[in-house]
This record gives sequence, C-alpha cells and structure tokens, in this order.
Amino acid sequence: MNVHSFNDIEGLRIAAEMERRGGEYYRRAAKLSHSPEAVDMLLFLAEDEARHLAEFEKLARRVAQERPAAPEYDADTNAYLSAIAAEIVFPGGLMALGAKHGFDSPQAILEGAIESEKDSILFYSALASATQDENSRVVFREIERQERGHLNQLTQMLSRIDVLVDGEFVESLKDLKLRFRGSSNQRIIDVPRSLREGAVRLWKEGKY
Repeated sequence: MNVHSFNDIEGLRIAAEMERRGGEYYRRAAKLSHSPEAVDMLLFLAEDEARHLAEFEKLARRVAQERPAAPEYDADTNAYLSAIAAEIVFPGGLMALGAKHGFDSPQAILEGAIESEKDSILFYSALASATQDENSRVVFREIERQERGHLNQLTQMLSRIDVLVDGEFVESLKDLKLRFRGSSNQRIIDVPRSLREGAVRLWKEGKY
C-alpha cells in the first residue's frame, strides 16, 4: 500500500473525492442494474453524494483560504488515513463493493452504501483527531456529523424493506409474469421474518 501524505487541506480534498467517486459509482451501477426499484435507489444515492460533494468543496475552499500552508500529519496518521482512503477513493474500492453486493437488489445496494459510509466516518474522525487547528477540527467533525446522519438515513431505509429479490438476473429465464422478480431463478426473501427468526425465510405469494 502506498502511504499518502495528509494535511488538513489534503484531507478535505480526499473527502470531496470520496463523494465524487461515490456519485460516479451509483450512476454507473444504475446503468448496469436490471431492477427499476434498484435504479431509483441508486440515482437517489448519486444525488445525495452530489449534495455532499458541493458542501465539502465549499469547506475545502474555506480552509485553504484560512490555512494555505497547513502542516503535514505524522507518519502513523498518514499510514492509517491512507489505508482507509484506499478502500474508497482508489481503484477497486467502490466497484469492489459493487461486485460484492450487486446492483439489482435495493437491500444489497443499501448494505454496500452503509459499508462505505462507515469507512468514511472512520476517515473523518481520524482527520479530526490528527489536526492541530481548532477550526479545521470543527470542519472535520461537521463532515463526520453529516456522514453519521447519512448513515442513519440509509439504515432506516434498509429497515423499511419488506422483501428482497435474491439471485442474479438471467436473461434466458426472464419472465414478465413474475411478481417482483425478473427471472425465474431468483427467490423473494421475507426480510422482516428472516430478521425475527435469524434465518432466511421466503416470501409467500399473497402475504401482502
């Protein structure tokens, strides 16, 4: 792993880059998804990332004006921040999440987004602890607060999902008569029941 040199300004630049690449990931995933519901979810998340990007870029400009020669962090902090950022910002980060969670299930998409948000919160918390400038610390804590709010929002959205379509869409098994599913190999999981009983439980037709 390459160790990157961080200071307050660079930390904010990476924060903005996280949001930019997150938005790109969700937009690309929307083009790959076969599920209309999943596409709506992905585009919603992309718009949310765009709002965060605008906010973080504004914060970065403010800190750059106030502290144009911000000192670098120590070697241990640089190594820790580099490890976190590499999972999200650099090649293989977010797209690896896509390969792991898939693009067709709203629940899987939310789980991938939640995983990414947790890494982001760790990153911003470490920045707040590393800086020697109180104004910068306030900025990093504010970003962390916003990300925690985003994480809470995603978690609430996940808790409201009643059913999960599990399995890859197979074009040769496509059947427009199926409810919720795109192809006959997919199964429908009853999420609330599965969570209550601690095991996968399939949704039964006509339950809702």
